[in-house]
Amino acid sequence: MKLLADECCTASLVQRLRAAGHDVVWIGEVAGGIADEEVLEAAFAERRVVVTDDKDLGELVVRQQRPVEALVLLRSGAGGIGALAERLVRLLAMSAGEMPGHLVVVTERKVRFRNLDRRR
Repeated sequence: MKLLADECCTASLVQRLRAAGHDVVWIGEVAGGIADEEVLEAAFAERRVVVTDDKDLGELVVRQQRPVEALVLLRSGAGGIGALAERLVRLLAMSAGEMPGHLVVVTERKVRFRNLDRRR
């Protein structure tokens, strides 16, 4: 799957996604410091699913209805990003086709899909 990992994503998360065979562009490697709006524009232009833990991106997508292929919002708890990385890899393997047009919230205990209810 084509992913765009926001700058806030860790190198270990990006490495884990790449090891699982995903095409990952990491903002931290290519354009550190760009605005959230630019992150969304870059991802949409390349039809990449955005992976982030930044709730501000969720606000832009949900409230301001910025266009996005899909947005995966990681919400880590006691297990940290390592547990979420494994959960995300499994989710992508099983549900990648269901992601377009959704906000997907991933926690250590559950995954929630929210339809963005608009045409892409």
